[in-house]
Amino acid sequence: MGSSSIAGIDAALTAGFAVTGVVMSSTGVPISNAWVSVVDNAGMGGHVTSTRTDAGGRYTLHLLDGSYQINFNAPAASCCSDAAYLLNVVVAGRDQTVNGRLP
Repeated sequence: MGSSSIAGIDAALTAGFAVTGVVMSSTGVPISNAWVSVVDNAGMGGHVTSTRTDAGGRYTLHLLDGSYQINFNAPAASCCSDAAYLLNVVVAGRDQTVNGRLP
């Protein structure tokens, strides 16, 4: 892909910050394929982004500064398939680690 410019348009993208972590069972075992979703705590509380954990239970999200609710849900055929956990998180100018432990 090449780059080009268009006269009269001036735009800049904000990269945001990495929120990374591991989703684990209550006994500390990483949970692969867990669903990690983010809701904006400001305004209407809409869905922002989501991802699945890798084989080691790890995930990465990219968020702008703001207040969010991160929801962790175990996959259907796992040790804790009905388990869910949520955390309120404030992203403020830096990358951070947020781990989830399902009950």
